[in-house]
Amino acid sequence: MDLATQDRDLLELAEGDPRARLIQSEAELTIEAVHQDSLHLRLVYQAELLGGYVVESTRQRTQVRVPAGDFKALFAEMETWGKVSRRVIKGADLTDSFRDLRMELDNIELRRSRLLQLLGQTDDVEAKLRIEAELERVSIQIDRLTATLAAARHELKFTTVTMETTKPNKDWKPGYVLEGLGLVFKGVRSLLVIR
Repeated sequence: MDLATQDRDLLELAEGDPRARLIQSEAELTIEAVHQDSLHLRLVYQAELLGGYVVESTRQRTQVRVPAGDFKALFAEMETWGKVSRRVIKGADLTDSFRDLRMELDNIELRRSRLLQLLGQTDDVEAKLRIEAELERVSIQIDRLTATLAAARHELKFTTVTMETTKPNKDWKPGYVLEGLGLVFKGVRSLLVIR
């Protein structure tokens, strides 16, 4: 099955079932963890195991792309890796823009077919040159639209998951500070005592 047919089947399904809309997803998670490096390595490993890939990885932040069908299970597992301090899931409906791109590409490909027919039917050199110039312009548009649709398909196929880690926030108790200040005050007072 060619890509055009696959695209049309996807769009037909999305038109008939609101749950089948073409959604681009992304998720962000911030986890408090003592061993931050190991969590980032774990996410990279999990992404690659699922057939995804790493976009970026540092000591505090890792961004991966994973197959959209595996996203929910991975995200649920990640939430068990430590205390979650921030959780964001976003989705963007690409159905309408995807349909518009597909229709524009279909129309421009039809135009190219007509131009090729005209080119084969004419013997006039000037007309052939004009048709060839138009064919070149149309081919550039087809290449641009094909690349844009390929990028949209990729966005639908993979979900972006970003994990940030922070050190655990130790419980701050004012008593500890006052006790520490008391010890400092006693130390300073003992230095100032004249004997």
